[in-house]
Amino acid sequence: MSNTLKLVKQDSNFKTTITLTSNGTKEKFYGYKVGELPKRFGFIYNEEKDQEGINAWFNFKGLTFISENYFNK
Repeated sequence: MSNTLKLVKQDSNFKTTITLTSNGTKEKFYGYKVGELPKRFGFIYNEEKDQEGINAWFNFKGLTFISENYFNK
């Protein structure tokens, strides 16, 4: 099993993107500072809004990275 962590780009808004490659599959993650995390971060399910939260992430170099799959739902 091989994991590769590669910083892809950092645009003018300081949005950091990382691509993680594991066993030939690539997944893109977006980095956030603590004060800029999405509202859905840190909960599993909101019954009032019938909305799933973001309950999986990793921290790297002072940023919290969230998979782009959470934003494509």
